[in-house]
Amino acid sequence: MHVSYHGCNQSYSRIGDQFIRKAGINEWADTNRMIVLYPQAIVTAVSNNLGCWDWFGYDDPDYARKSGRQMVMTKRMVDRITAGYAPVSAPQSVTAKASETSVKLSCDAVNGATGYHVYRNGVLMNTTRTTSASYHDGGLTRRTTYTYTVRAVAANGNLGPYSKPVSVTTR
Repeated sequence: MHVSYHGCNQSYSRIGDQFIRKAGINEWADTNRMIVLYPQAIVTAVSNNLGCWDWFGYDDPDYARKSGRQMVMTKRMVDRITAGYAPVSAPQSVTAKASETSVKLSCDAVNGATGYHVYRNGVLMNTTRTTSASYHDGGLTRRTTYTYTVRAVAANGNLGPYSKPVSVTTR
């Protein structure tokens, strides 16, 4: 694996994919059976108007250490790629049944899933490490509509895609 940081004024937001296509790194990686990661520094009007990686401390006094924000972010990307990808699909047939102050959610079990993340109105509610594809959400407000989505968790911790949203109104 090779990590290739772009230069100042070379972020995707500034020059599109020119750096990725024209630097010659992809051809080198192909001939050496390597994966290339192209992380992007974000252009900000005040602190980073050139879209530079932090090589002088503008973002973080620990910029040159493993504990620096940009280094931690890069390490997480590399770890995720090199950990392997165990794909899981989106949960299907998500159903929700409401009482006055709770919702019982269930879906078809996803092959290879070791758990599920349940989101209410876009906010992660809990993570379960069980093969059971059901969840009880209590303490809700009466006569209120809630929207749920579910994501399966693969054995390596990767999350699958979101299920189709399901809305339900408490009684």
